[in-house]
Amino acid sequence: MNFILPFSSALLFAAAAPASKYLLSRFAPFFMAGFSYFFSAVALFIFYLIRKTNEEKISFKEDGLKIFLIILSGGTLAPLFMLKGLQISQASNASLLLNLETVFTSLMAVFFLKEKGGIRFWISCILIFLSAIILSFEPGKDFSFNMGAVFISAAALMWALDNNLTASLSLKDPVSIAFIKGLAGGGINIFFSLITSEENKLSFLPFFFLFLLGAFSYGLSLVLMIYSQRKIGAARTGIIFGSYPIISFLLSILFLDEKISGKAVSAFVLTCAAFYLTYTERHSHKHVHEKISHSHKHNHEDGHHEHKHQTFQGEHSHEHFHNFTIHEHEHKDDYHHKHH
Repeated sequence: MNFILPFSSALLFAAAAPASKYLLSRFAPFFMAGFSYFFSAVALFIFYLIRKTNEEKISFKEDGLKIFLIILSGGTLAPLFMLKGLQISQASNASLLLNLETVFTSLMAVFFLKEKGGIRFWISCILIFLSAIILSFEPGKDFSFNMGAVFISAAALMWALDNNLTASLSLKDPVSIAFIKGLAGGGINIFFSLITSEENKLSFLPFFFLFLLGAFSYGLSLVLMIYSQRKIGAARTGIIFGSYPIISFLLSILFLDEKISGKAVSAFVLTCAAFYLTYTERHSHKHVHEKISHSHKHNHEDGHHEHKHQTFQGEHSHEHFHNFTIHEHEHKDDYHHKHH
């Protein structure tokens, strides 16, 4: 059931490509990117006001540096590098290289967040990368590694850094994290839209579709990804989320009447195989939980939160204590299982 979260996040984000292709006939890129992020922040703020849940709050004193780096890497440098790369390289090259985000995200999670990388995990990474190559490569055409490729690779690296920084805050309120990123990213892109004097065909219905794009494909999608990172870890979330190019391709065929190619079918098979390997992976061994006192959202049905109180029911957040424990059970790379 935990894989529903990253798959739903991927599905919502995948809808952004065909929706954006339709809306680009009305709006310029900076304008659309800016208001998409801004509308994601607006929708998340409304959700924040009406929801009834107790989440761990972000502390700018403790988390300020990570928030700044998330805005800098994912909200500022990544889109700027991508646009610069697209100016001097083919779109097919850019599409291939942007899929490096999935691989970079997974590698960072394994080496820096100490998540596990078993044989099925590494095979899944390779299959996702191969599917990206199949989708992007045009037989008979020159594929040179130029400065455009350098910029696109840098964009993928920045988004991967953003993903893992966000994962390190996954126990904090995901709506607040998504709101801050949406507001900052939207503001930056709107600013560049103003200084570049972009021309846009403004009317109510396309502008409303742009709001839906931001609210669901960027806002809700990011929240679901953060919850997924909390449940199963950044590496496996990245693998499942990495299926979004295939989903986006299928949505484009369905809604934009795009043709199916043999290479698309091959890439789809590889992605399905990667998903199967990740979904069926099992990780179980004897491990140690050290004494720790912390605060985060939890329930009392996961086998790791057995403290007693009478004031909370269901999922809740408060300061609580874990005793030293040695046990064995099947688990994922969630917050309580970062052991070596």
